[in-house]
Amino acid sequence: MLALESALVARLATVPGLLGVYGAAEFGDLIKAGKPAPCAYVLYGGYSVVQSSDDASAARVEDRWLVVLSIKHAGRAPGSEPVRDAAGPLIQAVLDALMGWQPEVASYKAFRLDSAPRPEYSPAHLLFPLAFRIEHVVRGAG
Repeated sequence: MLALESALVARLATVPGLLGVYGAAEFGDLIKAGKPAPCAYVLYGGYSVVQSSDDASAARVEDRWLVVLSIKHAGRAPGSEPVRDAAGPLIQAVLDALMGWQPEVASYKAFRLDSAPRPEYSPAHLLFPLAFRIEHVVRGAG
């Protein structure tokens, strides 16, 4: 189920304006890591079973993925509007890259936008999460 992380990182690496795309390991150390912003973090958000086969050997599941944009946040400092205004086009570029994108991995359907947690603001960064769901089939060895 975690197989898509590298494909997502590679896909988002093509988004103009992002200075880096990182996985969950780097997100845990966000403040200490000092990654250049704007950047994105790809995080696995779990899965839900949509349907199981009668013999329990296969299931259709929906994975949830979060893309958290880290954007420099200048607060209410004079002249900070252009920095905050840059978030809108970057958010749209990520939506363009992922909505409807179907990875070249067997049994995966296309990514769909999902409800996301609210953004978090700090004096230094705006953390803006975008959530996506993708459906696929998993099979057991039995």
